[in-house]
Amino acid sequence: MVFTELAQSELSQSILKEAGLLGNDEFLLGVEAYYRYLIKINETLNLTRITTPEDFWIKNILDTLLIVKEVPDLVGSDLERYVRVVDMGSGGGIPLIPLALAFPFCEFTGFESRQKKAFFLQDVIEVLELKNCQVHAMRSGEASIKPEFKGKFDIITARAVAKIEKLVPETFKFLSSKGRMVFYKTPSQLDEELESANKAAKGVRLEVFRSRIYELPYEFGLRQFATLKPVSRKRNK
Repeated sequence: MVFTELAQSELSQSILKEAGLLGNDEFLLGVEAYYRYLIKINETLNLTRITTPEDFWIKNILDTLLIVKEVPDLVGSDLERYVRVVDMGSGGGIPLIPLALAFPFCEFTGFESRQKKAFFLQDVIEVLELKNCQVHAMRSGEASIKPEFKGKFDIITARAVAKIEKLVPETFKFLSSKGRMVFYKTPSQLDEELESANKAAKGVRLEVFRSRIYELPYEFGLRQFATLKPVSRKRNK
């Protein structure tokens, strides 16, 4: 199995260990099944340009799992205290599907406005038998005000969807009282977006924090997270 081999690299082992996935063959089997199904459907439906196993593993799986460095709650989630995550613009399933495979005791909900992609993701969930994941063919702005979704989520994620200034007003109503947004960005994107992101966050009583910069192997790029949390009351006293 190709992903078993790819998982043996030093960086892979480090990230998998931090995510609680070291030696987890079930996770790797799920990644393999997801990859094969994605590539098959990609022949007729434009889902991804990342098609080789090596690129897929680094750019989609390892990159997705880096979020545990900012949200260790995902690893500690269990049946008594599980984390609810909502993913915006899920597209071909990144980061939604790898996260659902990695953390079976978390609850994942994806929103994808393009029906063909949403239906693909619903098929993936069925094929992989992911009991902890669901996808809706809806726009996030419409969904966030529905009673079944409003204020229900601990974490909001998004990767390669939109600028933070647009994501914030469209999605903040999803958040529970102590919830936070964690967006996948690059350092250059955050440099460009930070001023407008701060303004958007301030408008809904959130504040923006930049993570450290993470480097993917083989010069595949840099990852930085923007985390938006409720404004600290202590700071306002």
